[in-house]
Amino acid sequence: MTKLKAWSSVATSGGHTWRTLPVPHADPERTHLNEDWRDVSTPTALRDAIEQRLALVTAATAKSPVLCVEYLITARAEAFKEHGGETDAPAYFRDALAFLEARHGAANIVAVNVQNDESAPHLVAYVVPLVERPARTVRKSVFSGGRDENGKLMRVTKEIRQPAEVALSADYYNGTPAKLAALQTAFAEQVAAKHGLVRGLELSAASHTTNKQHHEALARALAGHIGLTPEELARKGRLLSKESPKEQAARLSDLIRDHYTPTVARAATAGHDRRRQ
Repeated sequence: MTKLKAWSSVATSGGHTWRTLPVPHADPERTHLNEDWRDVSTPTALRDAIEQRLALVTAATAKSPVLCVEYLITARAEAFKEHGGETDAPAYFRDALAFLEARHGAANIVAVNVQNDESAPHLVAYVVPLVERPARTVRKSVFSGGRDENGKLMRVTKEIRQPAEVALSADYYNGTPAKLAALQTAFAEQVAAKHGLVRGLELSAASHTTNKQHHEALARALAGHIGLTPEELARKGRLLSKESPKEQAARLSDLIRDHYTPTVARAATAGHDRRRQ
């Protein structure tokens, strides 16, 4: 799960999802197998869909709110039927999407992409974390006018009726470690268990893995296989410092793709994937 707080982050994430940015560990010959389960299929359309939901917000928001939450649903490659396991990817992802819809509301899940061009199939869902608050009565302490015998301003408690409102709050869903643990447990019990998958140890030493960390692990695995270090992937002497980011990304993408071996990638990241359960 990744919290996207800036439009630049939304654009980068969308570029990765819809392959408008280089994705070294994706097989371009299988990208046509990827599927969109919402009417959003480009980074630009993703931003438009998010903005449409944000327009519904009526409550005050934080100075730098989470615009969108990106969920990544997957498992170890060996768990899926295409790799000899027992988990049917489409059925698993349908149940995972139903779980997210029940949690956030179907309308707030603005984009869903199923990716079949990497070592393990996975589902990416973009969720605008809206919270609908019903009309309610709150008690507030207000100044009543005048001062008491000690000269202090006098206050009274009044009941104030607040109208229904729509808030933007990722913290409402995932704001504490306890909420994250509850989310993982609920998903394991309601979705994963139905498909032969087991949740990792709760409160274990394994830390939460973001989508970015997951893909960096794949890149490191492939780099190690072809004899490159992570530092060499980022930069290699003065010559590469003259490359634009786009040129460097394209060059590295071609280099890694030439040496791409799915079996090695799966083996090199197996331990990392286990921590994601």
